[in-house]
Formats: sequence, structure tokens, C-alpha cells
Amino acid sequence: MENRSDIKISGSGNIGNGIYNDIKISGSGRASGDIDAIRVHVSGSGQFQNVRAEEMHISGSSHIDGNLTGGSFHVSGSAHISGIIELDSLHISGSLHAHSGVRARTIRASGSISVTNDIECEEMKAAGAVHTDGLLNADTLEISLSGNCKIGEIGGCTIRISAPEYSPNFFSRLFSHARSRTLTCNTIEANDISIENTIAKSVHGKNVIIGKGCKIDSVEYTDTISIDPDAEVGGYVKI
Repeated sequence: MENRSDIKISGSGNIGNGIYNDIKISGSGRASGDIDAIRVHVSGSGQFQNVRAEEMHISGSSHIDGNLTGGSFHVSGSAHISGIIELDSLHISGSLHAHSGVRARTIRASGSISVTNDIECEEMKAAGAVHTDGLLNADTLEISLSGNCKIGEIGGCTIRISAPEYSPNFFSRLFSHARSRTLTCNTIEANDISIENTIAKSVHGKNVIIGKGCKIDSVEYTDTISIDPDAEVGGYVKI
């Protein structure tokens, strides 16, 4: 049976490579090698190499210079990860910058997620900012636009991009530019597609709804199509 120890850093300290039960950092901690832990919690700042953890929570700031693998990863602070991310679940209410690909079963994002390469998941629900240069591939994708998003390509089974109306409160009047919420994408391909405030070169789907605020160069569909009067579509064809 593995002999796992606990480590707690409230000032500053180093973490040796090895296997751990709990790692808690409320000060400044640096890992000198790869770690395998049950739980990692950072409310200060953490610097890691490769990390495998069943649960990892970041409410401060952390840099992972290698890969992150394991169960769940929660970010309410900021995290920068250089290597591949492979997880069961990813929750972002702060900011995540990933310089390689992301693979997860589920992704929940109410903050911002920026990925240099591809994002692959079974289900993703986002209400913040999503930026990726590559492909976002999800069986089910729901993005509620609260700002501008930019995605290279989108693929999946069910895609829903919505732009909820802002209530006319003080902050929405003060920051009127925030009402400009747009998803920019090269191509979108899925079985069922419903999009609003989306700018894309091409859309390919079985059942397609082009909603308000969309600017699409071309649409190909196989079963049904609906185009809002407010949308701009260069052309569409049933195939």
C-alpha cells in the first residue's frame, strides 16, 4: 500500500517529488519534481512540474510547467499550465491559460479559458470567455455569451450559442460596451445547431437555427433550417 504523507505550507517552502495525501499551500510553494496527490489546495501561489491529483483547487495563482492529469480541477484564481490537461472534470470561475490541449469529460466555465490547442470533452457549459486557436469538440456544447469568444473550429452533436439580454441596470448602462458579445469561429459542424451573435465562415448541420445577431457566409443543412430576420446569411443549401 502506498505511503502517502501530508504537507502544509503557510510561509514559503519546497515540495519534493513523490506521492502525497494532502498538499495545502497558503503561502508560496514550489515543487522540485513530479507529484502524485489525493488533494492539492492552493490559496497562495504554487509552482509545479507534472501533477497528478484526484482533486486540485486553485483559489490563488499557480503555474504548472508540465502536464496536469487526474480527477477534478477547480480554478477560482488563476492557473497557467504548459503541458497537456487530462481530467474527469474541469471547473473555471477564475482564469485558465493552457498552452497545450485540454481533454476532460465535463467542463464548466464561468470565468475565462484560453487554450492554444484543441479542447475535447463530452459536455461543456460556459458563461464566460472562451478562446482557443484549435478545435473545440464536444458532444454537447452550451455557451452563454457574456463577452467576446474566439474559437478556431467547433464540432460535436449538439451546439447551442446564446446571447441573453442584459437587464437595464446601472452597470449595463455604465459599461455599454459589454453588451457587444460575439462568438467568432471559422466553421461549426454538428447535428443540432442553434446559434446567436455568431460570426462564422461556414455552418454544417442536420437541424440548424441561425438566430439574432449572426453573420454567416454559408450554411449547409440536411433536415431543417430557421434563419432569424436579424441574421445575415450569405447563402444556404440543403444537401
